[in-house]
Amino acid sequence: MMKLIPSLFLLYNISTASGQLLSDLIQPNRQQFRQQPQQLISDIQQQQSEQLLGSLITIIHDVTGDVFSVGDNQLRIRGFTYDGTGPEAFILAGTRGESPSEKDGDVVVAHPFQPRRFRYGDQDIPHLRKFDGEDVLLTLPQGVRVDQLTWLSVWCRRFSISFGHLIL
Repeated sequence: MMKLIPSLFLLYNISTASGQLLSDLIQPNRQQFRQQPQQLISDIQQQQSEQLLGSLITIIHDVTGDVFSVGDNQLRIRGFTYDGTGPEAFILAGTRGESPSEKDGDVVVAHPFQPRRFRYGDQDIPHLRKFDGEDVLLTLPQGVRVDQLTWLSVWCRRFSISFGHLIL
């Protein structure tokens, strides 16, 4: 206790010399304290509304991540990894078929999101950049629901191959 008193005295002298009160240094920011529980509640509610669909199966280009449904029209890939070196790579999904294929790939999921619906052959589909363990929120095109999907893939159009996918 004796060592604490000189330390507090020194801290008091430094804080008053700088114009900042000792109580401001010791007490947490009250507004921040009030916001933290609200943010925590929001994070918990968001996680409760997410349902794990499964993990991406890695084929090539280090594709990994856990896929969650977020409501009816969004997916979140938690811990998404992709080395970004594949040509013409984008998220492709299917509402038919049992595995990723060009023939059954009828849902292009643009990332970053764009409000228009892309077709497989559109040359202006945004290509995926490198991801390193990031959480990525994907919004499905209008009229497509998560429960309609049968598979999801990080797809390469140039070589018609899945870099990694999840069968739903």
